[in-house]
Amino acid sequence: MPHCLQGLKIIDLQMPDYMRHLEQAVQFGMPVLLQNVMEKLDASLDPVLNKSVMLVGELRHHHYYGRPME
Repeated sequence: MPHCLQGLKIIDLQMPDYMRHLEQAVQFGMPVLLQNVMEKLDASLDPVLNKSVMLVGELRHHHYYGRPME
């Protein structure tokens, strides 16, 4: 398996807890493949797609649902 696919997290947007899986993947730096993506995306994906990152000191924090993540 190519290095870029190791730990690939496949997330189905029809799963009721897809956001929890997405948060964990982002937090641990895992690559993500979203499947069953509809024509209109859920607004909760905007921080991920826009790479919303806030620098606090030397640490990068991603914000999802108002919660910071390292």
